[in-house]
Amino acid sequence: MECLFEEVNETLSTNQDLMNRWRSNDLLLPVSRLANHQTAGRGRRGNAWISEKNNSLTFSLAYYFDAKTSLRTLQPLSLVVGLAILKSIAHYWNTNLENLKSLGLGLKWPNDLYLGNAKLGGVLIESGQKTAFEPIWTIIGIGLNLNDLNTPVDSTYLVSSLDQVSIPNKKVLDRLTLWKVITQQLIQDLEDFTNRGFVFEAINWNDFHIYHERDVVVTENEKIIQGGKIIGVDTHGALLLETPIGIQTVHNGNISIRNSLG
Repeated sequence: MECLFEEVNETLSTNQDLMNRWRSNDLLLPVSRLANHQTAGRGRRGNAWISEKNNSLTFSLAYYFDAKTSLRTLQPLSLVVGLAILKSIAHYWNTNLENLKSLGLGLKWPNDLYLGNAKLGGVLIESGQKTAFEPIWTIIGIGLNLNDLNTPVDSTYLVSSLDQVSIPNKKVLDRLTLWKVITQQLIQDLEDFTNRGFVFEAINWNDFHIYHERDVVVTENEKIIQGGKIIGVDTHGALLLETPIGIQTVHNGNISIRNSLG
């Protein structure tokens, strides 16, 4: 699928830029929009994610799905995107996913990337459909720390950056090249997702989940709402917890997951 690449020196939010264009009927093809400096970027739960050219990679991809696509089908989209980013990093450094895993890279449900126990990046997805006969446009925002630690405002967690990955003789990070590699991988994986669904990627995703088969608690608004052992995600992207009363599912929402011993 053809994609337009755009680079801007500064903007408030690349997600908001593309959402505004969707509302104005100005999106016709997929667009990947990169900001050298993003002054009002947003993460999950409305947290700010401020970016600087030399420290981070922040961009958004506008991508459309057929008008008849079920919104339930799109629920695991953030999981598809997270795995696609890991594939892109492996490709950029000419290595494989298993090697990245051994070096500490992983995913945290539902939309974060980690290096060890520190956050490396995140994904923010917003979607809209104006009528039942028009495509569903999805804006996929991605933020990755590259060099210096780019700590979100009011951060309550450790942060990491790609330059901390210990690959021998690794290629120097080039922001623009990595941006295009990730965009191209995303489009390929989104096309595969459209054709096959998430079932083919769920096992791979579980393998990279940093809390897989660990006891956790699930919180919402700082209140514990569930606890149990993570046994995976289902084909709709829901988290599966093994509990004393059976397997429970946790869906998208304002949910955070932390180690039950933490």
